Amino acid sequence: MRSNRSRVNIPTEGKGGNWVLADGSDIKYLTMATDGTLYAYAQGLTYTLYKSTDDGYGWSYIDNVEDSIAGIAVSPNDPNRLYYATTSNVYRSTDGGKTFASLPANPDGAGSNNIEITSIDVTWLNENIISIGTRDTDSFQFDGVYTLDEDEISFTWTDTAAG
Repeated sequence: MRSNRSRVNIPTEGKGGNWVLADGSDIKYLTMATDGTLYAYAQGLTYTLYKSTDDGYGWSYIDNVEDSIAGIAVSPNDPNRLYYATTSNVYRSTDGGKTFASLPANPDGAGSNNIEITSIDVTWLNENIISIGTRDTDSFQFDGVYTLDEDEISFTWTDTAAG
């Protein structure tokens, strides 16, 4: 969904670079905030959401997140607004990942009837607009795209009918 690309430093490999990837872990959804902060999902570890403020040379887990993550997004207007999605919910932090709150639950019924969230992105139009993609794992079923405008009073997911 996102077309912006940024170069980040990749540390020297393995022990020569003074790092070792934990056995059984897998790094996904590397995301950069406008202030250069990096976020990533580390599958297979106890804590799953990690943050780096030094170009990826050092990482720490944030907010004790232990969820299986389907995507990470950061507001293009506020580097402290961080979002992550599980297969059934979306969570928002307004303080750079120190705390998270759940957004309205289950867009498109995600988490039931074989429907799951597969992606997340955020754009800015007077306020953050969060977009998520869903899929139905049943054969011959359709996917969906849903948005949530944080500026609207109703604060509900809207079906874009793009599925």
